[in-house]
Amino acid sequence: MEAISGLILVITKGRAIVRLPESVFFLGRGSLGILPVPVFIMIAVLIYLSFMLNATVFGKRVYFIGGNETAARVAGVNVERTKTAVFAISGFLSALSGILMMARLTSGQPTIGQYWLMPSIAAAVIGGTSLAGGKGSVVGTLAGAAILGVLQNAIAILGISPYWERTIIGSVVVLAVTIDVLRERFAYLSVVRSTGKAQGERE
Repeated sequence: MEAISGLILVITKGRAIVRLPESVFFLGRGSLGILPVPVFIMIAVLIYLSFMLNATVFGKRVYFIGGNETAARVAGVNVERTKTAVFAISGFLSALSGILMMARLTSGQPTIGQYWLMPSIAAAVIGGTSLAGGKGSVVGTLAGAAILGVLQNAIAILGISPYWERTIIGSVVVLAVTIDVLRERFAYLSVVRSTGKAQGERE
């Protein structure tokens, strides 16, 4: 990522790319009825990914690998092929996002997304995605992004220095991860206690 980011700056010399075809701007600034085009694209992606993850064999394999990669491999899942497909989908969606942002700004900004990595991770974690893998949803990530947006707007409305934004977002991520870890630990202890109680009753 660092190598490609540096190469982009070398090619563009850090300057914005302008004089783009105006026909492209419709993707970022156009509307269909009362809703902007990017909203329709977001809904289409949301429906497609939700269906793929919840109603297809590929989606089940993705969750299986995330939960326990070794077990998935032993069960006969082609882990390498599935992971390659996931990264390819991620790359496609990243490119789509870049195109939409370019169309919205009417120019290509070589450094526009370098500060969005942490907020992207934060949105997924806040939406219930486990950093340990095997758990999460597209709808949850969308909800996490909405919560993050509200949080960022609240920081601006309350007049808090923007320099505190990354600290606050990072703290929220730490809190979300801590809650997830504690929830998993309590669930594990509950299963252990239930198993021990069942064995004691049988004895």
